[in-house]
Amino acid sequence: MPKQYSKKLSNLRILKRIYPHDDRSCLFRFFALLFVVLSIQTIKARRAAQIAIGTGNNKRLERATRVHANFAEYVPLTLLLISFAEQRGISQIMIHFLCLVFLLGRMLHAWSVSQTIENLKFRVVAMMLTFAAIILSALTISYSYFFKTLS
Repeated sequence: MPKQYSKKLSNLRILKRIYPHDDRSCLFRFFALLFVVLSIQTIKARRAAQIAIGTGNNKRLERATRVHANFAEYVPLTLLLISFAEQRGISQIMIHFLCLVFLLGRMLHAWSVSQTIENLKFRVVAMMLTFAAIILSALTISYSYFFKTLS
Protein backbone atom coordinates (compact mmCIF):
# COMPACT_ATOMS: atom_id res chain seq x y z
CA MET A 1 0.00 0.00 0.00
CA PRO A 2 1.39 3.43 -0.91
CA LYS A 3 2.57 5.55 2.01
CA GLN A 4 0.04 8.35 1.36
CA TYR A 5 -2.91 5.93 1.64
CA SER A 6 -1.45 4.32 4.75
CA LYS A 7 -1.31 7.73 6.47
CA LYS A 8 -4.89 8.52 5.42
CA LEU A 9 -6.08 5.18 6.79
CA SER A 10 -4.29 5.87 10.06
CA ASN A 11 -5.97 9.28 10.31
CA LEU A 12 -9.33 7.68 9.57
CA ARG A 13 -8.84 5.14 12.37
CA ILE A 14 -8.04 7.94 14.81
CA LEU A 15 -11.12 9.87 13.69
CA LYS A 16 -13.31 6.79 14.14
CA ARG A 17 -12.10 6.43 17.72
CA ILE A 18 -12.98 10.05 18.45
CA TYR A 19 -16.19 10.02 16.46
CA PRO A 20 -17.69 6.55 15.97
CA HIS A 21 -19.76 6.56 12.78
CA ASP A 22 -22.62 4.49 14.15
CA ASP A 23 -23.16 6.44 17.36
CA ARG A 24 -25.58 9.35 17.05
CA SER A 25 -25.22 10.06 20.77
CA CYS A 26 -21.67 11.14 19.97
CA LEU A 27 -23.13 14.16 18.20
CA PHE A 28 -25.95 14.64 20.69
CA ARG A 29 -23.47 15.16 23.51
CA PHE A 30 -22.13 18.25 21.75
CA PHE A 31 -25.58 19.81 22.04
CA ALA A 32 -25.64 19.01 25.77
CA LEU A 33 -22.21 20.56 26.26
CA LEU A 34 -23.15 23.65 24.27
CA PHE A 35 -26.29 24.02 26.40
CA VAL A 36 -24.14 24.01 29.55
CA VAL A 37 -21.75 26.59 28.04
CA LEU A 38 -24.68 28.86 27.16
CA SER A 39 -26.10 28.40 30.67
CA ILE A 40 -22.79 29.45 32.21
CA GLN A 41 -22.63 32.52 29.95
CA THR A 42 -26.11 33.52 31.10
CA ILE A 43 -25.18 33.01 34.76
CA LYS A 44 -22.04 35.13 34.31
CA ALA A 45 -24.06 37.90 32.65
CA ARG A 46 -26.60 37.79 35.50
CA ARG A 47 -23.85 38.04 38.11
CA ALA A 48 -22.14 40.90 36.30
CA ALA A 49 -25.43 42.82 36.02
CA GLN A 50 -26.54 41.71 39.51
CA ILE A 51 -29.97 40.77 38.14
CA ALA A 52 -31.53 37.53 39.39
CA ILE A 53 -34.85 37.60 37.51
CA GLY A 54 -35.56 39.15 34.11
CA THR A 55 -33.02 41.21 32.22
CA GLY A 56 -33.46 44.70 33.67
CA ASN A 57 -32.92 46.12 30.16
CA ASN A 58 -29.28 45.03 30.36
CA LYS A 59 -28.23 44.45 26.74
CA ARG A 60 -25.57 41.84 27.50
CA LEU A 61 -27.96 39.89 29.72
CA GLU A 62 -30.79 40.16 27.17
CA ARG A 63 -28.54 38.67 24.48
CA ALA A 64 -27.25 35.90 26.76
CA THR A 65 -30.75 34.87 27.87
CA ARG A 66 -32.11 34.92 24.31
CA VAL A 67 -29.21 32.83 23.00
CA HIS A 68 -29.79 30.29 25.77
CA ALA A 69 -33.59 30.30 25.42
CA ASN A 70 -33.45 30.04 21.62
CA PHE A 71 -31.16 27.04 21.93
CA ALA A 72 -33.56 25.45 24.43
CA GLU A 73 -36.49 26.11 22.08
CA TYR A 74 -35.04 24.53 18.93
CA VAL A 75 -32.79 21.72 20.11
CA PRO A 76 -35.28 19.30 21.73
CA LEU A 77 -37.68 19.25 18.78
CA THR A 78 -34.95 18.89 16.19
CA LEU A 79 -33.06 16.14 18.02
CA LEU A 80 -36.34 14.32 18.49
CA LEU A 81 -37.03 14.55 14.75
CA ILE A 82 -33.52 13.29 13.99
CA SER A 83 -34.04 10.39 16.41
CA PHE A 84 -37.34 9.52 14.73
CA ALA A 85 -35.62 9.63 11.35
CA GLU A 86 -33.01 7.21 12.63
CA GLN A 87 -35.71 4.89 13.97
CA ARG A 88 -37.31 4.89 10.53
CA GLY A 89 -34.07 3.48 9.12
CA ILE A 90 -32.60 6.59 7.52
CA SER A 91 -28.92 6.06 6.68
CA GLN A 92 -26.32 6.96 9.28
CA ILE A 93 -24.69 9.34 6.81
CA MET A 94 -27.94 11.30 6.52
CA ILE A 95 -28.44 11.27 10.31
CA HIS A 96 -24.94 12.62 10.87
CA PHE A 97 -25.38 15.18 8.10
CA LEU A 98 -28.58 16.44 9.78
CA CYS A 99 -26.85 16.60 13.17
CA LEU A 100 -23.82 18.43 11.81
CA VAL A 101 -25.91 20.96 9.86
CA PHE A 102 -28.01 21.58 12.96
CA LEU A 103 -25.00 21.84 15.27
CA LEU A 104 -23.31 24.31 12.93
CA GLY A 105 -26.49 26.35 12.76
CA ARG A 106 -26.90 26.45 16.53
CA MET A 107 -23.26 27.33 17.15
CA LEU A 108 -23.33 30.08 14.55
CA HIS A 109 -26.59 31.43 15.98
CA ALA A 110 -25.22 31.42 19.53
CA TRP A 111 -22.11 33.26 18.44
CA SER A 112 -23.84 35.82 16.23
CA VAL A 113 -26.61 36.76 18.67
CA SER A 114 -24.19 37.02 21.59
CA GLN A 115 -22.22 39.74 19.79
CA THR A 116 -22.98 43.26 21.00
CA ILE A 117 -22.66 44.56 17.45
CA GLU A 118 -24.44 41.80 15.58
CA ASN A 119 -23.83 41.00 11.93
CA LEU A 120 -27.31 39.93 10.86
CA LYS A 121 -25.95 37.88 7.95
CA PHE A 122 -24.50 35.27 10.34
CA ARG A 123 -27.78 35.05 12.21
CA VAL A 124 -29.70 34.54 8.96
CA VAL A 125 -27.33 31.78 7.82
CA ALA A 126 -27.59 30.17 11.26
CA MET A 127 -31.38 30.09 11.09
CA MET A 128 -31.29 28.78 7.52
CA LEU A 129 -29.11 25.88 8.70
CA THR A 130 -31.42 25.28 11.66
CA PHE A 131 -34.55 25.30 9.50
CA ALA A 132 -32.84 23.09 6.92
CA ALA A 133 -32.14 20.46 9.59
CA ILE A 134 -35.74 20.60 10.85
CA ILE A 135 -37.31 20.48 7.39
CA LEU A 136 -34.98 17.76 6.08
CA SER A 137 -35.61 15.66 9.20
CA ALA A 138 -39.36 15.96 8.79
CA LEU A 139 -39.15 15.19 5.07
CA THR A 140 -36.95 12.13 5.56
CA ILE A 141 -39.38 10.78 8.16
CA SER A 142 -42.31 11.36 5.79
CA TYR A 143 -40.41 9.87 2.86
CA SER A 144 -39.42 6.74 4.81
CA TYR A 145 -42.93 6.31 6.15
CA PHE A 146 -44.50 6.61 2.71
CA PHE A 147 -42.12 4.21 1.00
CA LYS A 148 -41.91 1.67 3.84
CA THR A 149 -45.70 1.55 4.02
CA LEU A 150 -45.98 0.87 0.29
CA SER A 151 -43.56 -2.05 0.30
